[in-house]
Amino acid sequence: MRVIFCDDDPVILEQLRSCVSEFFARSGGRLPELACYPSGEALLAAETRADIAFLDVEMPGVSGIRVGARLKEANPNIKIFIVTSYPDYLDEAMRFQVFRYLSKPIDRDRLFRNLKDAVYQYNMESREFPVVTNDGVYVRRAEEIICVEAAQRKVLLHTTDGTLQSTQTMDYWRQTLTLPCFYVTHRSYIVNLHFVNSIRRDTILLKYREKELTAYLTRRRYTACKDTYKMKKRTLGIIAVSVLGAAAIFCSAIFMHQYLDAKNSKATFDDLTNLITEIDKPQKATEAEESGLSEEELAAAEAALAREKYDALFAQNNDFIGWIKIDGTNVNYPVMQTPNKPDFYLKRSFDKSYSDYGVPYIDEACMTGISNNLVIYGHHMNDGSTRRCSARNQITLNNSLMS
Repeated sequence: MRVIFCDDDPVILEQLRSCVSEFFARSGGRLPELACYPSGEALLAAETRADIAFLDVEMPGVSGIRVGARLKEANPNIKIFIVTSYPDYLDEAMRFQVFRYLSKPIDRDRLFRNLKDAVYQYNMESREFPVVTNDGVYVRRAEEIICVEAAQRKVLLHTTDGTLQSTQTMDYWRQTLTLPCFYVTHRSYIVNLHFVNSIRRDTILLKYREKELTAYLTRRRYTACKDTYKMKKRTLGIIAVSVLGAAAIFCSAIFMHQYLDAKNSKATFDDLTNLITEIDKPQKATEAEESGLSEEELAAAEAALAREKYDALFAQNNDFIGWIKIDGTNVNYPVMQTPNKPDFYLKRSFDKSYSDYGVPYIDEACMTGISNNLVIYGHHMNDGSTRRCSARNQITLNNSLMS
């Protein structure tokens, strides 16, 4: 088994990897191969095959929706978990049959419950059966076997990629193919219900792409076979409804999460605003100028003045580098800078905890006090405060606008 993770947030990547590792360690099973990718481009460039994938939706460049669609093309049975805080893309995700939705921040217990279902389904679908022929031994998964037929003293396995003549007897296959998807319709046939197209009184039509097969159905088994098939379809319908219900619950939870995140974010910014010390800046500047100081000394005095004004914020977080306020707009926020982790505050609040709103931050290449222009990144949200884009929203400001 191979499990992959794709998210542009390294903290979320590590959390997912750690939780999945813990799940398999607790279950006592063999740890699958794990691989992390920081972007959709990196994952697609690796041209990797996976059995379970955890995908962020909104990432710079290729979105998780496009990545998921490509992974489904490579492996139709892959179990895809969408990990996001945004419900906008659920309709698109449903088109390629997402297995589950997980919201951020990650709920470990919920992840464990859903991962258990994914692993169980994977084990059922990927169970392999050796097919012994005169030419050698071939291995086929349950999902690849369309039906087993006994004809003219031959036992034929019709699979998705051709027909194999097995040296094993029909009795052997009746005792071996015991998964719920297999049904004995006749002494000469075992069919995979996944491939049933229609059921008649004495025959069953099996279909896979352009390939069609007809299997005999014993009349006394007609009712039982039809009921079993209907039960399977009903189960799939219940699963589909459950998935839709889960998606609805997920949407509600996301909207509530966004509402609370927005409320907490606003409250945090308001609290930070209250920490700013009011200083009569013009008077202080005039006093400094009249004192006959040099340009360097005046610049130092200006820096000291700013330090005094925002001293409480510097004390709380040394990544704080200034404040931006634009009259006539809602822009009134602290500004951060982390040169070694450029996008750290894209999804972090002022206290460094996870937040979809983040905090505005300066490009790592900008040097405050030296650069004449500063590039500030932030979110543009639907509530008019700060909608989130797949790439960082950029504002270029003259250094004089930063206080």
